[in-house]
Amino acid sequence: MGTNVAQVEPQGAIEMLGVRLHNLPAGQRYAVRGEKQGAGWPVGLGEAVRRLVGA
Repeated sequence: MGTNVAQVEPQGAIEMLGVRLHNLPAGQRYAVRGEKQGAGWPVGLGEAVRRLVGA
């Protein structure tokens, strides 16, 4: 994965480039909204998912 940090304008948005998404094994899920949000997630995963889905 890369970013456009070197080329972004002062008012521009930083973008993630070349992101690879992986399917979760059957029976596993991460709730982006709700009371169980983030329970047992690796550090930073919740914030990354919220940014990706715009939550």
